Amino acid sequence: MVVEEFPDFLKWFLPDLPGSFGAFIFFLAVVAFLCLVGSIFGYLVCAIRHGPQEGFYVLSSVIVKGVPDLFRTSPRRTMAIAMLAIQETVRRRVLLAVFGIFAVGLLVGGWFLDVKSEHPDRIYIGFVLTGTQYLTLLLMLLLTAFSLPVDIKNKTIYTIVTKPVRASEIVLGRIVGFGVIGTVLLLLMCIISYLFVIRGLTHTHQLNVDELADYKSNDSDSTLVKEGVTTTNSRHSHEFKVLADGHAYTEMAMGHTHNVQKIEDDDGNVSYKLGPPEGILQARVPVYGKLSFLDRAGVPSERGINTGSEWTYRSYIAGGTLASAIWKFEGIRMADFIPSDFTREERKIALTPIKDRSASERDFAREHDLDERLILPLELSLSVFRSHKGNIERGITVELFLKNPDRAIETEPLIFESREFLTQQINLPRKLKAEEVTMENGVENSFSIEEADLFHDIVSEEGSLELWIQCPEPAQYLGMAQADVYVRASDRAFFANFFKAFASFWLQMIVVVSAGVMFSTFLNSAVTLMATVGYLVLGFFVVFIRELASGEILGGGPIESIIRIITQKNVMQEFDQTFGTLAMQMIDAVILWFMYLATYTVPEFLKFDTSNYLSYGFNISADLMMMNFATAMGFFVSLTVIGYFFLKAREIAA
Repeated sequence: MVVEEFPDFLKWFLPDLPGSFGAFIFFLAVVAFLCLVGSIFGYLVCAIRHGPQEGFYVLSSVIVKGVPDLFRTSPRRTMAIAMLAIQETVRRRVLLAVFGIFAVGLLVGGWFLDVKSEHPDRIYIGFVLTGTQYLTLLLMLLLTAFSLPVDIKNKTIYTIVTKPVRASEIVLGRIVGFGVIGTVLLLLMCIISYLFVIRGLTHTHQLNVDELADYKSNDSDSTLVKEGVTTTNSRHSHEFKVLADGHAYTEMAMGHTHNVQKIEDDDGNVSYKLGPPEGILQARVPVYGKLSFLDRAGVPSERGINTGSEWTYRSYIAGGTLASAIWKFEGIRMADFIPSDFTREERKIALTPIKDRSASERDFAREHDLDERLILPLELSLSVFRSHKGNIERGITVELFLKNPDRAIETEPLIFESREFLTQQINLPRKLKAEEVTMENGVENSFSIEEADLFHDIVSEEGSLELWIQCPEPAQYLGMAQADVYVRASDRAFFANFFKAFASFWLQMIVVVSAGVMFSTFLNSAVTLMATVGYLVLGFFVVFIRELASGEILGGGPIESIIRIITQKNVMQEFDQTFGTLAMQMIDAVILWFMYLATYTVPEFLKFDTSNYLSYGFNISADLMMMNFATAMGFFVSLTVIGYFFLKAREIAA
């Protein structure tokens, strides 16, 4: 999954730059356009029914009387209508049927989930989220389509409209009532789904110390002394290794590892206990930087090299040259990376620069390993393009070094191998070897720093940091995009992230309920169901339709597409410039213009779906949630007002 930088809510909602339009201004413009189109359409209908002059009077009276009446909506009567909708839904037992289907799906779903997958957490999360989304939307479609039209058909609505109840209270009450039903259902599904995922993925392994074998490494740094394999659980096992200092760890398998606790009894016997899985069910908080490039000669470039891939998202740098990829990070604060288990005293000393500590503070930091525990986590997803095979069993060598944007100080390169299709984790230590260049009397002097402080020497006072990546292997290429390298701040709670994913479905459900109730004010049950389904489908493909209407997709408009299908012309063949071609293009231009405008009356339902963030372990940011909330509330208000005018203009007694 490609996770781009999350936008800032205030910059999205309000105008960011002079001459630009924020979401709020754009919303007002769309509302004004819809009011104009609705008024013209309403006048045409009234003119046909009552004549041009009388039709204008009827339309004016509806607007003059309807708008003030809308603001007189009574919360008490609205809640009474909502309670009536809730009682009606409970009486039909539709809620129990949907919840029963969900429960049965969870009971039998575990039998068919592929737990041998490299990422079983994604399968479990995707299963519960997909089932929740489809069942909730199906329930809301059925409730909104068969509620108000059936009441009008059976004339049970007369018991309501004969009382001092406004049309706005009927529409809003139905939306609130069905929204409460959906909220209760989603809340139950969220809790049960969370328990299902936790129970399905939580496991541990056993280890027999007597079965550990001596490990002989060919590397220069031979620190491993024993190795073995854990018992098999959840259809996998882990390689287990013990270091010379007695510390042990497990190799990654199926996307996770296990924390190992060393236990030594009074007789000196050593055993190891494995904890729950780590590396899954997480909510990472990425801190993104701005990406720039240097070409082969070291000259700044807007992009890297294109190796011929059709997907131009990533650019490549050539190995064995001065080509570099440079990320500049802002807002790097040491306080964001201090582990949560630090005590108040440890936190205070950790925040003190290494060179400014007193003797007692240095001893305390050394005794408690403060500087070793305080790291800057980095995650990379670099792509590799090999111009020759080389040693296919190993990755491409990467050199990574850090620079201070304000001072001429640079760390020694960190060398590692890039692995394709994997997210690599690199923990940058606080103490680094670096070199600083100074100018004195026009003479350039450089001196090395044995223990440079990452957070005070390398990171600037404003929190800026430059990260450089180069490839030393000639004729090999490294590919990267801006979001492929990020600093990982402290993780958020997984349950909160899980809840936010369900909250996104709740916003999606509110829009669908509002649309369904709006259509039900002037259509019968079957047509309401079809219209709401069409509205939902249109929302899922709104980006494609917008690209088609704007000419970004080849093939032309609907008339041209039909003619191409009939005449067997592909999209690259041009039509002869005749009067018929000109007329076809003009008609298509008008149709595409209306299609383009219509896309802004439908929400992009895919933006409400945050399940990918949850499945791939990224925190769903508050800015993204606020954007989705503002979008949902905008459509909720608009659809409620439209439904009010439709119901007010309808002769229910007919």
